[in-house]
Amino acid sequence: MKAYPRGFVTLLWWVFAFLTVSGILLIPNMLEMRLHWSIALALPSGSRVWIALAHALGAFATLIVMGALLPLHIRYGLRRRIHLKSGLILTSIFVGLPLTALGIYYFGDDAWSAWSSIVHLVLASAAVLALIAHVVLAKRLQARRTAARALDMTVVIRNEYARSRPSSHQSRAGRRRRA
Repeated sequence: MKAYPRGFVTLLWWVFAFLTVSGILLIPNMLEMRLHWSIALALPSGSRVWIALAHALGAFATLIVMGALLPLHIRYGLRRRIHLKSGLILTSIFVGLPLTALGIYYFGDDAWSAWSSIVHLVLASAAVLALIAHVVLAKRLQARRTAARALDMTVVIRNEYARSRPSSHQSRAGRRRRA
């Protein structure tokens, strides 16, 4: 993530957080409208529309951010085969979410729309967990690499120190030649 401009990672986290929070706020309404459950926590219809709009805008922002990750972060990970499983799972979930969102809005049948809503909710939950797992794996790898570099530097420093100090045998031989 070093190749991105300053503030990109912060923007990435804000966009994901905004999308997650707006999605969580929509869950009671989805359960009431699509699955016909009686939920006391459902939002009033006026605010539901605004939160759905915010969620849609957050989804568009997420697609833009994911598009920005493709040329550098994702391509780099694929080439180096770093976190291949978690990255591919996360990428496929992020491909599935917009498709299920289209199904929620554009399936004509209520049953198909309800199934699309359920799959969307499951994928969104999996996306949060997969993103956390992907970041934790990346932090662990970074910590291992930092520790390995520190160990390598310690070995290099010790070797350089050993080379620069004449051993007791070399110093005796040098003294004999001089004498």
